[in-house]
Amino acid sequence: MGFTVVLDLEPLLARGTPKAVCVIEDPAGVRTCMDAMRATLAGLARVTQSREQYVEIVSPRASKAAACEVVCERHGITLRDAVAIGDAPNDIELLDAAGFAVVADSGRHPDVLAHADVTCAPPTQGGVADALEALGLS
Repeated sequence: MGFTVVLDLEPLLARGTPKAVCVIEDPAGVRTCMDAMRATLAGLARVTQSREQYVEIVSPRASKAAACEVVCERHGITLRDAVAIGDAPNDIELLDAAGFAVVADSGRHPDVLAHADVTCAPPTQGGVADALEALGLS
């Protein structure tokens, strides 16, 4: 997937882009960026992470929970009837909205664990497959 270098995010967000990602290699820089973005964009955007070096700025209307709600509706169920599996801060809304939440714990985001009903090993160790099998969903 291609990328675009954007020096000023404000015009981009004003046009209604669904997502912008800042890639920052320094962990201290990530925290500084997240704090500044959250303070500056409060109410205008959600600031989250999917990977340690990614600071994601998304529309407050866009989330995995909202998208999964649409999919569930199409199948005649609610999100409370669904299982969610996640491993990063950008999964928290989905984990909280689902009827059963599984966190694939790689140790990268310990704050996500508070949103789990159960945990499994990370995908690199087959944890998601193990969780699906344990739930009878494989």
